[in-house]
Amino acid sequence: MRFTCRLKRVVPALLAYLAVSSGVLYLFFWSELEEIRKGSRWLRSVSMKRRNADHRRIVFPEIPQALPPSDRRISSVSCSFSSRTCFVQNLYFFNGEFHAYVGEKAKVDEIRNFKAYTGIGFGTSFVEVKVVDSSKDVNIVNASGKSTGASSAGNLTAQVASASNSLPRHSGMTIPLYVHPKMPPEADQLPPDLGHHFEPVAFFSVLWKNLFRTIYAGIGSWLTMIEYKVFFPDHHRLTLIDKNPKPSDFVHTLEAVSPYPVRWLEDLSPGLYKAAVFGISRNVLVAELDLELKSEGRFEKRALAFRAFCDKLKNNLLQKKALKEYKSSQLPQAGRSQRSSTRPRVTLVLRTGKTRRVLNEKDIIAALKTLPIDLAVHQFDGLALEEQLAIIDETDVLVSMHGAALTHLLFLRPETYLVELFPYAFRKIIYQNLAKIMKVKYACWQNTKEIDTVFNWASVEANRYTDVSKGFITRQFIDWRNMDSKNYWRNQDTYVDSTEFGHVISSVLADMKGPAHNKFLIYQPWEQFNNQVLGLKSACATAKILNRTLVLPRVGYRYEVLDDIEEYPVAGYMWKPFERYFDLASALRYPCSTITFDNFLSLRAGRSIGTLRYHHLGNQTSQKQFIAYYKQEVRIPFDTVVWDKVYYQLSKRDILRVHGGDSSEVLALGTMFWYHDFGMKQTYPLDHFYNFMKDPIYRGITAALDVHQRYIRMADYLMETRIRNGTHRFVASIHWRRGDYFQKCEGVKRDWEQKLGREVQWTDREVQRCWQNPSTIINALNKLVPNVKKRDVIFVATNSNSWQDWNELVKLATRAGWKTVVSQQQLVPWSGGNKNVSTLEIMLDEKRRARKVVPKEWRIGLDEVQSQMDPIDLLILDQQLCMKADIFVGNLYSSASRRIIEGRILAGKSWNVF
Repeated sequence: MRFTCRLKRVVPALLAYLAVSSGVLYLFFWSELEEIRKGSRWLRSVSMKRRNADHRRIVFPEIPQALPPSDRRISSVSCSFSSRTCFVQNLYFFNGEFHAYVGEKAKVDEIRNFKAYTGIGFGTSFVEVKVVDSSKDVNIVNASGKSTGASSAGNLTAQVASASNSLPRHSGMTIPLYVHPKMPPEADQLPPDLGHHFEPVAFFSVLWKNLFRTIYAGIGSWLTMIEYKVFFPDHHRLTLIDKNPKPSDFVHTLEAVSPYPVRWLEDLSPGLYKAAVFGISRNVLVAELDLELKSEGRFEKRALAFRAFCDKLKNNLLQKKALKEYKSSQLPQAGRSQRSSTRPRVTLVLRTGKTRRVLNEKDIIAALKTLPIDLAVHQFDGLALEEQLAIIDETDVLVSMHGAALTHLLFLRPETYLVELFPYAFRKIIYQNLAKIMKVKYACWQNTKEIDTVFNWASVEANRYTDVSKGFITRQFIDWRNMDSKNYWRNQDTYVDSTEFGHVISSVLADMKGPAHNKFLIYQPWEQFNNQVLGLKSACATAKILNRTLVLPRVGYRYEVLDDIEEYPVAGYMWKPFERYFDLASALRYPCSTITFDNFLSLRAGRSIGTLRYHHLGNQTSQKQFIAYYKQEVRIPFDTVVWDKVYYQLSKRDILRVHGGDSSEVLALGTMFWYHDFGMKQTYPLDHFYNFMKDPIYRGITAALDVHQRYIRMADYLMETRIRNGTHRFVASIHWRRGDYFQKCEGVKRDWEQKLGREVQWTDREVQRCWQNPSTIINALNKLVPNVKKRDVIFVATNSNSWQDWNELVKLATRAGWKTVVSQQQLVPWSGGNKNVSTLEIMLDEKRRARKVVPKEWRIGLDEVQSQMDPIDLLILDQQLCMKADIFVGNLYSSASRRIIEGRILAGKSWNVF
């Protein structure tokens, strides 16, 4: 009973106490709570306006717990090493200096000398934490408010004003944040004009005078405040830390989304700032060179900041434009105007500067006019930003050259399209990644021909960043760490191939129609280059039979040899775009319709390709290898894997039987090496050459499969200046397959022994057609060229690394009257200094020295004279040279020889096999 009575007395008292306490707390945080409510309502309204966007509710984090009233002036400093930013509660700013008083018990060693990155990109400034030694610390100000000289860095206002003179041209400032491990000064020790600022403030840098960098920095400031849980859309301030001259051209875009005017650091008034963030979170950074495929937690917050910032900016500016039109007695444009046409609106934005121009604008405009679209062509210079956004809001497909003009993709409606144009040998992925963030679909076109490029060294010289020589920069591929190199390569003027460009736009228009109108075939490339080419031919024929669009595969070569793996290792290959080696414009002549791999991948926007269909091809393929290609290299999502009970050399009827009823959007297959028989089934071991050029589909694909122009021009140059050299005759070329081919030829030997029922020797003709010794080669040439002349040349295309074989071949050739043997091997001449032997590497060196005296039509691009030529480059060049000789002898079993023979058939030249 006593306990019950006491409880009856205590409970009401406790409830009364809690009610009073909660009331006090509510009154104190009333304004903050109201801002949270406003922020949540605003963000929900913005989210609802995004058409086809996610409608997940986003709730702003709660405000951090405030300090008790008695200690509210004590500072707290927390810095993030992952985001490279700092958050300061109760930041003091007076006499142009930042101070934080954290108390004697605060742990400051972890943040000592920490640097917060205030900007994004080259030349950013830093805010550096300077912990003031308590034994040396003195009162910062006296009663008059003047500094007593405790800090040595000097007044920030003076530092910023003199930064353009005191710092290197492209470097940033270092701004100190003094952290004092003691209690704050008493009120009479602070400046009398010290104001109290309750709204969160972000200190950051814009750095660059362009629209994209300004918006990028603004989004970064929002994300930083979100991460520290102090962001309120209608209750925050932005303060810029930039040296003179200030990047003020587009600061009005920040003011369009900020509830208060944007301030510069030197204009900052003295005060106590309750919540301040320094720097731009590194989590806002969008990858510039690599495609972002992984889904990370930080990406969600970043996407929130991007979409919220850009939506508010777009809506505010469009409302401003509508108000202007209303006041001028025009109809207000509250949203997208109602177009009478239902055709897609394609907006082409042309550059007006002196660099990165499209030199044949009329050609691409004419190409666009042939398509079923409504075309709008604009130059945005001179247009107010709200006018530009009104145009973008009407756009279904935005097309522009790589550059700041693509900033407008941030204001495209979700599920619209961006088509980015790239100059030669320069490509950044940042806008593709941004398109993914903004739920915009993406495609691109890139100039792959140096002959269609006009370089602009003057633009580099006018704005030099380094002392690297012009000769070095122009001879090397782009160095992403060198600003001069980047500017040289990205500031080219370009002739856009209107045929290729039109094909990209057509792919985008087809994607607009939806999955029901688009059927694709994608497959796994297999083994070495020429086997990949044969797979491409079967894939194109299969796509034509099934009325599907072929996804042009990546092309790969081995850069890592794993001896303990029989099947070819997917991870041991270097994969490059199809257009790196082949002329993309010629793909329009293929019997099947095509799309580039990158455009297929980007237009799918992460959607699954469904079921993978695997078929086994001998002991050198496996389901594990098949899955590894799609998961590790292609990195495209799929659902399941099924086995097709087929082998290879399928007829047209077989293909229709197996895949004709497949209505899936994407037919994802394994290797296509000889998947289709082209009306002619080969039987092994081979006893003759199967000429598939008799099949019209096969011949059509082969005729259209043009290699990149660089190889043709290089082969022409080498043949005229190094092989013929005015007086020599390029009589014979041979393909001598060695190295890893020995294992294949061992299998051929076993097959012949089984077929003939007797032992077969390596010197027998059946095996020599696969694995030739030097005497077999010379004997074959002597039959084809019975009267060898002094200046006749043999070109040997080989992968042999045997000194003994090579020396024997040269010795036998010399005895037979051949005075000059040429090889492309990346080694010193193997003949021990024999002047009759040359190498392609030496040719390239001599070609570099003679570049200024060769005819212009024989001059070759940078990637054609550099040592970075990869194995496929050298192989294609081998094949091009073999196609030019009067006589060619190849390997019956080699797909590399087959490619040479088929090229000679198209050119009407003779051919032979051993």
